[in-house]
This record gives sequence, C-alpha cells and structure tokens, in this order.
Amino acid sequence: MTPKTRIDAARAIDAAVGQADELRGGVQVTVDRNGRVNSVVLSDHVLELPAVELAEHIQKACARAYNDRLRRVSKILSETAHLFDPATIERLKAVYARVKEG
Repeated sequence: MTPKTRIDAARAIDAAVGQADELRGGVQVTVDRNGRVNSVVLSDHVLELPAVELAEHIQKACARAYNDRLRRVSKILSETAHLFDPATIERLKAVYARVKEG
C-alpha cells in the first residue's frame, strides 16, 4: 500500500528492512533500517562448507540484503515524491546515491 501522507512515508521508510539469501536459501540475511545485520540464518547443509567459502556467501547475502533495503526505500520515495517539496527529494536522492556508491 502506498503511503498517503509524509508521516506515513517516513514511517514506511523507517520500517523498511532488507532481505536476501544465498545458496538457495541456505544463507538468509535480514538488515534493519540502518543497514545493520539483525538476522543470519544458516541451514544445516551450508555448515559443511569450508569456513572461507561460507564466509563469502554470508558477505554476499549481507550486501544483497543491504541493497534490497535501498531498493525498497527508493520505491517508497518514488511512490511518494509528490508529498515532498522538490528540494527535499533532491537531498534524499543525493544521500541515496552516496550510500549506494559505497
């Protein structure tokens, strides 16, 4: 559901999390609104992998979960841009671009 007010848009952005998986769901990661990892779930079959390989898959899932959150926030912003003044939208786009780059 698309937020109808600026407050609703801000709440939706604040609530947006990111999720991703690797190895067909063997590694599942969720990040919170700040991009911090708050959940890593490993299935039994991935525990047999060498530690270095497992770590690489966890890192990839974390990065993808972070990008998923950015994608969700970007979608909310594009759906609610009409609720904000143009200067605010331009500032948000600039922040989003800096965060996405690195």
